[in-house]
Amino acid sequence: MWQDPIVVETRALREAYAAEFGHDPNAIFDDILKRQAQSGEKLFRFPPRKPRTEAGQKSGADYCFRASQSK
Repeated sequence: MWQDPIVVETRALREAYAAEFGHDPNAIFDDILKRQAQSGEKLFRFPPRKPRTEAGQKSGADYCFRASQSK
């Protein structure tokens, strides 16, 4: 089966980067924050999203809040 060389290279780089941190997502995130602080620019610029709910329907944030309060 044919494989796109760009996709293969990207996946190899992603695997190498994750391996540097033992595939620990918290360590990877900390590294991203550290790089962001060093560069002085935001690496992620996503605006906050408002949950889409229908009348009377709870959003996922409501359920997460309740779950965290019950612990």
